[in-house]
Amino acid sequence: MRPIRQTKFGDPEGNCLEACIATITGIDLAEIPHYMEGWFDAYSAWLRARGWCVAWWEVGAGSVPPGLAIANGPAVRGLGHSVVTCDGVLAHDPHPSGVGVLEVHSWMLLWPEGLRVREFPEVGR
Repeated sequence: MRPIRQTKFGDPEGNCLEACIATITGIDLAEIPHYMEGWFDAYSAWLRARGWCVAWWEVGAGSVPPGLAIANGPAVRGLGHSVVTCDGVLAHDPHPSGVGVLEVHSWMLLWPEGLRVREFPEVGR
């Protein structure tokens, strides 16, 4: 994992999610688009075209993902935020503050296509 810092801040311009994707996949941050409307389906298609699979689920709907994953939730700054976790523990916050999220509302798991991962039957997407 090569930690990547976000380069844009605030809502809706912030690119914390893109920085997390770059951190996990190794894809250059400048290459990752910033999707808002239909973001999950857009990222799924974009990542699949680059050999990556993605799953997303809300905290109450499933398990803490194993290994590297993206946790989404509120930041102390009052905005939604994304961070990288390892086995559910903060591993990298792309924001310069490094404080993470106050609580996790949803998870996003990325893995290389063809890699077998534990199934999450409760994952909604």
